Amino acid sequence: MKRFQPEVSEATQFIRRESGLDKDTSIDLGIILGSGLDDVAKALRPRRTIPFRSIPQFPEPSTAGQVGMVVIGKVGNTSVCCIQGRLHYYEGYSMEQVTFPVRMLGSLGIRHLIVTNAAGTMNQRFRPGDLMLIKDHISLFLPNPLLGLKQMAPAPRFPDLSQAYSVQLRKIAIKCAKDLGLVIKEGLYVAVSGPSYETPAEIAMLKKMGGGCGRNVDCS
Repeated sequence: MKRFQPEVSEATQFIRRESGLDKDTSIDLGIILGSGLDDVAKALRPRRTIPFRSIPQFPEPSTAGQVGMVVIGKVGNTSVCCIQGRLHYYEGYSMEQVTFPVRMLGSLGIRHLIVTNAAGTMNQRFRPGDLMLIKDHISLFLPNPLLGLKQMAPAPRFPDLSQAYSVQLRKIAIKCAKDLGLVIKEGLYVAVSGPSYETPAEIAMLKKMGGGCGRNVDCS
């Protein structure tokens, strides 16, 4: 597997030039927007929009409804980079390509990342449109996106995933939901590659493993 740090650096330098960021300026927050959430980027002011296709080395999404834009701006005093569109392994991309946007965000200096998506559920208490915080995950996704990659400082070779989803940021999300009068849930995310849906036997197995065990967070 090739080492692709030069490609990430080339894309990052292009983003900095196009958005007017100097080399020493870091972006505070990265947000990867899933299906139906592209309008979140409209909250950024001022806003600079860069198409995926114009960014060197950056793969383009092939799934319908994926906008394929990098949007940079601010919400209040927080600098934000939104990725409108996601690359999926089931589309035939390599893991290097699928993880390329995240590595580019890291190269921009981002240390807090919010990832959103529209997902199905095995929990019959959930309803379409429910909001769920991921508190942990079970990955049945092969190959591991870090497999075979040369270590890229400051990333560790064996990253600790005991708190992959920030407790502090989840508490903030729960408080914000309460302030807005929203019901929010927490659950365990099961990652599978797709594109086929799971068989009844696979769903039964995933339930036994703990998948779909969401609970309501008290937002009354």
